[in-house]
Amino acid sequence: MPYLPGQSGNPNGRPGRGMTFAELFQKNMREKIEVDGKVITYKELIVKRALKEAVAGDIDTAFKVMDRCDGKPFQQLNVHNDNITNIEDRLKEFTEAMLRRDIDDNGTVETRTAPEIDKPDTDPEEVS
Repeated sequence: MPYLPGQSGNPNGRPGRGMTFAELFQKNMREKIEVDGKVITYKELIVKRALKEAVAGDIDTAFKVMDRCDGKPFQQLNVHNDNITNIEDRLKEFTEAMLRRDIDDNGTVETRTAPEIDKPDTDPEEVS
């Protein structure tokens, strides 16, 4: 049966997407349960068990607890490249080359001296 003008082909609309895993976890973490005669949330239970495991010697759990509490430790990276002697000089050279349009398709800077820039590439008498 064809649809009439102005009539929707899907009168009930698009079906809902349901809850994401994050939404389901957040909802269920607030639920209360009874453990050892005390009423606590799942979130509290997870924290207590993680701490017990860490104290009992589970190093992986201990590191996870520390990372959650204090964040992962900062790791300094030492990068050394003998090909780049001074980044400021290379950046200046690149910028000047861009202004002169002396960069090929691969991003390689063609080095020219100042007098070469002002010289035409061909002799005007040869261009006839």
